[in-house]
Amino acid sequence: MRRRSAAEKPTGMLSRGISGIAEAAFIVNLPGSPAAVEAGMPLVIAVAPHALGQLRGEDHLR
Repeated sequence: MRRRSAAEKPTGMLSRGISGIAEAAFIVNLPGSPAAVEAGMPLVIAVAPHALGQLRGEDHLR
């Protein structure tokens, strides 16, 4: 997410960003501006199936 945002806006590299799990929840901390959230959500949606599969104990997608 940082790499993609930095390509559009160099200061995007400074944005906080973290993800993790709490029990069965996949938690993603998106940047604070609405435009940054709009840019970041497609990335989260793209990796969510893999992340959720890993939480279920599935093997890596091939």
